Amino acid sequence: MSTNSTTSLPAGGSGSSTYKTRQYTHLQGQLAQLQANLSDMEELLRMTSNQAEKIKTLGGLQAGLFMGATKVFEDGEK
Repeated sequence: MSTNSTTSLPAGGSGSSTYKTRQYTHLQGQLAQLQANLSDMEELLRMTSNQAEKIKTLGGLQAGLFMGATKVFEDGEK
């Protein structure tokens, strides 16, 4: 036998109003948490983008070093 949470409310409108107020308060708390999480995610994405640019630069520098080292070792064998 299933029970409905609204069956425990009084027949008057005050119980329903209290229930809705509690629901809205809970929803407001969840929305505030969602907003905080979205703000954190935005900051993390900003940092990730910055790090990706730095890694791209580092990769270019590393490739330059490998090309330079190859040229030095090829010239040394001649």
